Amino acid sequence: MKTSLKHLLVATAALGLIGPASAQQAPEPATPISTSLTAAGASTMQDDRYGLLGEDYTGVRFGYVHHTAAPPRALHRYGFVSNRPLAPGLDTAFNYDYRTGGANGNDYWWHDTGITVAGYLASLGEVKPFLAGNAGWQWRNLGGVRSNGFAYTAGTGAEIRLARQLAVAPYVDYQEVPHFNEHAWTYGANGTYRFARDWSGLLGAELDEHHNLGYTLGMNRHF
Repeated sequence: MKTSLKHLLVATAALGLIGPASAQQAPEPATPISTSLTAAGASTMQDDRYGLLGEDYTGVRFGYVHHTAAPPRALHRYGFVSNRPLAPGLDTAFNYDYRTGGANGNDYWWHDTGITVAGYLASLGEVKPFLAGNAGWQWRNLGGVRSNGFAYTAGTGAEIRLARQLAVAPYVDYQEVPHFNEHAWTYGANGTYRFARDWSGLLGAELDEHHNLGYTLGMNRHF
């Protein structure tokens, strides 16, 4: 009887020790699936891309030009661009631009369309120098006189990262329309901000050698 009582006391003491230890080592509750998915989605949204070089995107442009070279003095501008990377450091884009205004009871408009090829260096970190060329066609209606001709543009600049999703791209372009015997140097800059994974905004300004001053507001859908 004493031996049985002794065994019972030992077993009771052992269970008393095992109980607290088991409680201390109990596994933490599993993270709910919904919470895990939410965290994964938030991580996916942490996109570190910026700027427009090397991006697959389609965008629209709206602008205003203070035209000093000849009437009309105010032009409204509407445009479309679709950019596709061809290879690392090489992009191609289709662009369309329409400008319209009026003066002295007459209508003035320009249609421009073309293909742009841009090469850039992505190995310099926060700065991407680039060279770009555009070849296309221009149609004009200048107060009832209509004409059209070949147009081309060559330019250079650099896309510079200022913050995590903010970049600015100063540039200089030379444009010529041989049929109209016209040419001009243009100096400008475009700022882009990536406010979502698939969307960015653009704000730009430019001044040409004839003192025509233009402003541009744009929206881009990234793929």
